[in-house]
Amino acid sequence: MSNQTINYDWKYSSVFEPVFDFAGRYIALTGGRASGKSWFLAHYFLELLMYKKWDLLCAREHQNSISESNYKLFVNVIKRYSLPFEIQSTKIISRITGATIVFIGLSDITADNVKSFEDFRLVWLEEAQKISAKSWENLNPTIRVEGAKIFLSMNPDCPHEKHPIMSELKTLFEEETLHIHANYYDNPFVSADI
Repeated sequence: MSNQTINYDWKYSSVFEPVFDFAGRYIALTGGRASGKSWFLAHYFLELLMYKKWDLLCAREHQNSISESNYKLFVNVIKRYSLPFEIQSTKIISRITGATIVFIGLSDITADNVKSFEDFRLVWLEEAQKISAKSWENLNPTIRVEGAKIFLSMNPDCPHEKHPIMSELKTLFEEETLHIHANYYDNPFVSADI
């Protein structure tokens, strides 16, 4: 592990500021195209993993290839800022901490093999509006590390209050959930994101 100082001066919309101090388990970012939520999370995770050895599981319901994941977004940010990460064909590893970013499709995961992810401290569910109830039921109780966080980024394909996962977060886990809804007009960098 290195004590190297990283010059990573990234900017983000102030609407996402509460993410940095929220101590609960679930962080849900909702909003449409150009709201900046995916860019914010990619930058946020990369900064965190340069200082913490916390593995990150990036999941979506269906992923037939790495190109269907948010892998490319991470690669673009790493190259843009010349960040100290090793980019492999299916995962990304911090050269400072050894933290690993892994990309999976939840539809291929069973109740048995999901156990291999129980040591992950961070989870990012991209396109969470497409996550099935079965996938959520398999994954959520598996992430057991103390202080673990599950981030959901969701486009408005359906009203958020009617989405099964969001309903559960607002009823069963209300005290443990931060929900931020962002729009394109909240994003001062919108021209760079679209």
